[in-house]
Amino acid sequence: MPIIVKCAGCGKSIKRWPRDIRRSKEHYCSVECKNKAHQTVLTCPICGIQFKVKLSRKDRRATCSKECLKIHLSRLQQEHPNTPRDRITKNCPVYGVSFETVPSTERRFCSRSCADKAISLGLTHRRKPHLIDLICEQCGQQFQVQPYAAKTQRFCSLVCKYEWQGPAMSGENHPLWKGGRAEYYGSNWKRQRREARRRDGHVCQHCGITEQELGRALDVHHIKPFKEFGLENHNQANKLSNLISLCTSCHSQAEPNGPLARLGQLPSMGKSP
Repeated sequence: MPIIVKCAGCGKSIKRWPRDIRRSKEHYCSVECKNKAHQTVLTCPICGIQFKVKLSRKDRRATCSKECLKIHLSRLQQEHPNTPRDRITKNCPVYGVSFETVPSTERRFCSRSCADKAISLGLTHRRKPHLIDLICEQCGQQFQVQPYAAKTQRFCSLVCKYEWQGPAMSGENHPLWKGGRAEYYGSNWKRQRREARRRDGHVCQHCGITEQELGRALDVHHIKPFKEFGLENHNQANKLSNLISLCTSCHSQAEPNGPLARLGQLPSMGKSP
């Protein structure tokens, strides 16, 4: 059951599930309350405008905009001219242009376009990703994948995957297998199927298409699946009240997992014998 706690921003009583309380110590009634609680107001030393920043960035944010930041840095440089700058100068090996960078990086080129030009000139090469060797479960060939896919990748290609899925995920091996389709519906099936079509006027009872327009005989569908009755109770399963005439398209949608069966859109056939 939900537990009543107080909003850390405005103090309003709110309901939270125990699992949410275990995950976090602070709870808020809205996104606006959360943002207000995690923000503070600073004053720009250049223009004097007050601006809001996150608490996590208040020690790194000095000005309200980039323009004010440039002025602020130039003033600091004038006030402390002997302060060493934590930047070094390098020469781009492609065009010889000088550029500044920080010592902690391994930057060699002045821009991305120069880096691409160096690859085409043979001055450097792209780093190859670290790959892991695996064995395909279908064909047995060795293939390589990146580390993030090593736990889930099982096949070297989609062709091998589909070849494996054919026998491994069909029939009784499929997790949704429910016994399959009955091939024989009892001794009175052909007669009852013929009577159901005659009763329905040889018209699909869902979309209204006729056998003449369809170019073939209509399918006859069991409203309650035949396998729920069993072959020994085929007389009850094949009653006209449990049969309905449908075209091929509507018949596929009327199967147990089809949209017509899920939505209950099949018409009732009454109490016919």
